[in-house]
Amino acid sequence: MFRVLLCLCALLTAAPAFAQGRDDQVLKTGRRNRSVPEVILFYIPNRVFDVLDIVRLRARVGPGVAARVRATEGLDVGLGSYAAVFAGLPGPREEVELPLPIGFESYAGVEILADAEVASPNSPEYSDTEFGVSIQAVLVGFDFGVDPIEVLDVVTGIALIDLRGDDF
Repeated sequence: MFRVLLCLCALLTAAPAFAQGRDDQVLKTGRRNRSVPEVILFYIPNRVFDVLDIVRLRARVGPGVAARVRATEGLDVGLGSYAAVFAGLPGPREEVELPLPIGFESYAGVEILADAEVASPNSPEYSDTEFGVSIQAVLVGFDFGVDPIEVLDVVTGIALIDLRGDDF
């Protein structure tokens, strides 16, 4: 409920435009110079979103078999394919956007450090600095990740320094 209220607050002061290719999962609000009242209004929501950005924790339902391990974008290994509906914490935003906690995603590929995957508009987007694991076993799966840079974004955000550039 609180997240819905945060989203509504953001929509009141930002000109919304849906993200290209991912409009069913993300609402882009654009980046612009903010007035002092906007900074004050969004201080608490921005800190809450910064905390939520630290962890990706999603459950999936849909056909497929896949496994991926990520130790940053440069050190990832994965194999398989799936198409699934997900629900949960979407993970790092890295941009000014409102990620929806539900949606559809698909993945197909082989990754051994360098990506060789089929990139669909609904592929999961991982931060370059995220560590995690993703498993899809026939009809159910999960995706878990942690981004240490997002911890720094929370700490510096207290002093209004936005490392990721994702504050409203």
